Amino acid sequence: MIITIGILLAGFLLGLLLKGRVKLPTSAITLASICLLLFILGLEIGGNRELLANLPTMGLTALVVSVLAILGSVVLARLFTKKEELAPPVNERPSPTETGDKPGGGMRDSLIIVGCFVAGVLVALARWVPDGLPMDQITTWGLYLLLICVGF
Repeated sequence: MIITIGILLAGFLLGLLLKGRVKLPTSAITLASICLLLFILGLEIGGNRELLANLPTMGLTALVVSVLAILGSVVLARLFTKKEELAPPVNERPSPTETGDKPGGGMRDSLIIVGCFVAGVLVALARWVPDGLPMDQITTWGLYLLLICVGF
């Protein structure tokens, strides 16, 4: 735990030191580390035959819980939000270029992340994973990279 907090703090301090001097592609590095972690998760899930056998039951349970959580969030948001606060008028909304957002960027990144997970499962099912691959170490370093980016 101390190492984790130290790495997060190191990323924060590095961000403070380099602020305004160096522009690092932290969002791209963050996305890459998330993809690495989900690919490895896919490898582990695809390689676990017992988990794959129980996936339909667990998937249905996860779907029901997710749908109920989303419905509950929407209902409570509607109850506690005034109608005029839900969305600003069209002429007051910033354009994507003003906010620095790329059109479709969030959806594209989400699809990339899901694709990395699915690719990991497929690679494991095809048994293309070399024996002796240090998954724990790769996962640990992927998490460290992600923590540095979050701190930065």
